[in-house]
Amino acid sequence: MAYHGNLYILLFLPAAVILYSLVPVRGRRVILLLANILFYISFSRTLLAFLVGTALFTWLVGLVIGKKLAAPDAPLQGAGKKWLILGILGVIGTLGVMKYTNFTLANLNRVIEIISGSRPFIIRKMAVPLGISFYSMEAVSYLTDVYWKRIPAETNFFRMLLFLSFFPKIMEGPISRYEEVAPSLWECRRATMDEIEQGTIRILWGLFKKVVAADRLNTVVKTVFSDYQSYSGYVVVGISILYTIQLYLEFSGSIDIAIGSARMFGVKLMENFRQPFFAQNASEFWRRWHISLGVWFKNYIFYPITLSGPVKKWSRNTRKKYGRQAAKVGSSMMALLPLWLCNGLWHGPQWNYIFYGVYYFFFLSLENILEPVLEKIRKISLFVRYPKLLAALRIAKTWVIIFSGELFFRAKGFSDGMHMFLSIFRPYVSPFKDSVWTHLGITRSDWCAVFFVVVIVIIVDCFIEWKQQKGAELPFRHPLPRMVCACTLFVLVLVLGAYGAGYLPVDLIYAGF
Repeated sequence: MAYHGNLYILLFLPAAVILYSLVPVRGRRVILLLANILFYISFSRTLLAFLVGTALFTWLVGLVIGKKLAAPDAPLQGAGKKWLILGILGVIGTLGVMKYTNFTLANLNRVIEIISGSRPFIIRKMAVPLGISFYSMEAVSYLTDVYWKRIPAETNFFRMLLFLSFFPKIMEGPISRYEEVAPSLWECRRATMDEIEQGTIRILWGLFKKVVAADRLNTVVKTVFSDYQSYSGYVVVGISILYTIQLYLEFSGSIDIAIGSARMFGVKLMENFRQPFFAQNASEFWRRWHISLGVWFKNYIFYPITLSGPVKKWSRNTRKKYGRQAAKVGSSMMALLPLWLCNGLWHGPQWNYIFYGVYYFFFLSLENILEPVLEKIRKISLFVRYPKLLAALRIAKTWVIIFSGELFFRAKGFSDGMHMFLSIFRPYVSPFKDSVWTHLGITRSDWCAVFFVVVIVIIVDCFIEWKQQKGAELPFRHPLPRMVCACTLFVLVLVLGAYGAGYLPVDLIYAGF
């Protein structure tokens, strides 16, 4: 019952919204919780127990932390800290065992084999619960916020379960904080007609990106990456760009569907993308791409490390000896390294993901180190007179970083990614040779459909960036333009969608993370 599937779009979501709208408030909570459970069971079946267990464990530990903080004899600092650590270890420990056991054992086998020639550990395939990376991070943020006294401990278990299991966000996010989503979920307000319209258009917009373009590009990307040794030069450059486009269209498209689905229940999820390809450096790119993940890492890893006693002490001593810039760069790097290692591991138990995290750690650290020099360059008269030229050059530079990073991200392993990257500099055929691009699994008409979607998405993103608008909601208040927009998107998805003979359903990429 994936977000882009007929079962979800034509049956499950409409039925859930209609039933939810017909019953009173208490009944809506039951309907929504049952919808969450049914959606989850359609993927993970008995693994639902892990989701319910995490919700129960998080709820109980949160109650204990809240009780410790409220005790009259509670110390000013450290009340409930042991329980917070226990809660985080319990949640992250479950995630680690389910997701990273085989990766750890496989690497131990390699090390032991080099030393003794034996492979003592047996690798067994493990089923991983749907969305475990997403709901685990939400559980950790809830416990931490209770400990920091940002929110009171939740006393109702079903409210916690409703929050962690909310089906529009369980599969791919966005990663939500408890105080942002839980109140509106429990309130169970009927969605207004405006929200229904906006939600419908947002879902169609997501399907337009995912089904018409991303699924077609998946065929091309899969063809090249599965036989990467046969390609070099412009083809590898082109495929790194095409994969980045595919990933953006699919992930942002599925988030559009998630946000649109939530709107139909009167719930507003945070935006997860903000025109990332307008970013002028790697740091800005990650403030625009997968925003909820970046915000989570910033709030719960970066800030706690930079504000910790040892780092603050080191920063003071360094500032006295070597100056403010050295202290700033050093303390930032101390926090960025674990952050980006966690970012890489979060995406999956593979070395190419870990390299992907270290890759961005390197470029973000380099930006911090070179900041004074770059500031002087910006003040050169040429760039002062032509700021748009400078912006264009910085955007182009950021694109190179992004496309190169995604090449390693998509490769089956680090060695495959390095082979593909080095092959860029080997002899190559002309990128305009017709035989290159028309023998990658899709036809000229498919390429035209992809090009059409990409152009439309660029125009929409340019408009949103120019208007400084948050999200992709239509500015129209009158129902007629909305109806025209919805009907147009519906027809385009219906006519141009990559389904039927010759097309296989493409799983959501981020659902596997």
